[in-house]
Amino acid sequence: MGRAKIIGIILAVVIATCTGLFFMIGFLTYGTISSSGSRFYIPDLIRSPEPFLIRTDIGNINIRYNTSETENVVKVDYNLRMGGAYMIGKSITDFFQIEWDNNTSPEIHKTSFILRTKPGVSLDPTNWFSIKRIEVNVTLRTDLIYSIEEYATTGNVVNDIPNNVTVDNLYIETTTGNSVINLDQAAIRDLRAESTTGGVSVYAKKSNFTSDIIATATTGNLRLNFSGCLINSNIDAEVTTGNLIYNSYNIRCLANVNWDLETTTGNINCDIIQNIEMGGDVFCDGIVKTGNINIDYRDSSSVIGATFIGTTTTGQFSPINSGGFENVGLTQFSSLDYSSANYTFRFDLTTTTGNININGQSS
Repeated sequence: MGRAKIIGIILAVVIATCTGLFFMIGFLTYGTISSSGSRFYIPDLIRSPEPFLIRTDIGNINIRYNTSETENVVKVDYNLRMGGAYMIGKSITDFFQIEWDNNTSPEIHKTSFILRTKPGVSLDPTNWFSIKRIEVNVTLRTDLIYSIEEYATTGNVVNDIPNNVTVDNLYIETTTGNSVINLDQAAIRDLRAESTTGGVSVYAKKSNFTSDIIATATTGNLRLNFSGCLINSNIDAEVTTGNLIYNSYNIRCLANVNWDLETTTGNINCDIIQNIEMGGDVFCDGIVKTGNINIDYRDSSSVIGATFIGTTTTGQFSPINSGGFENVGLTQFSSLDYSSANYTFRFDLTTTTGNININGQSS
């Protein structure tokens, strides 16, 4: 037997033995560690708006409002739990550190909660094989106005904003994870939500928007759903890779507004129902480079009208008249009452590679 072959056999045995020991020790040291706690912010003087920032390197963020009377302006409850190999002798503080800043002097200082992973954790075998469950729950007060910033590197963000609550600014940024914003009869001045890998969803019911709405997703779907809302602002929604779903049901506006909807690779799907007077006109630009634009439009009032103008490079403009519409040339599809309507929707739609499909019904 050659020397090279003997050395190869020895190396194979050593590697197999070390691998076996690695996993055997991991099995023998399997365990679970956890840590939970709360942080409170009770200032002497309450500001309006009250600025609050939360940032997590890993974990889910849940923003809710109080259901019973409380003196806390901000309450943060955290629950950190890890389970896996090589966990014996470890603690949560070996992996994470919490930064809590409730010093509001000077007055412009933000109250902040930051959950960081410690440097070097990515090289620890315990971290490689662990299963993590990390939740950070924030409770705010319904009687106060907040300016909120939320950043999640790995994890989801959920905002539940109930009736009679006013938010000055809401800014959400997720790197890997989804963000969901639920508004029920709430008011918000400025809304911005961005996701790198993950979706963004806004579900608003009978809520008021008084400044611009900006929502973007790099890789993931973007869903905007407005029902009975006052949208007195422009909407800018953009997806790089993914679909954009836009639903508008009986919205109102006090002046003319613009909807800018765009996808690079993915479809734009819209469902528009308008049975009440709006108060202003809507101008929508829908742009898709690779994908289709699909719009279902319905209104039941002679004072509301709509027109759709479609331009395609490789694809077709395909309108369907379900009542009260007509083709105006080859690239325009308008309701019969468009020129006489008090309030109108104008859709300028463009696809590079893809079809434009419209189903229109107007009374």
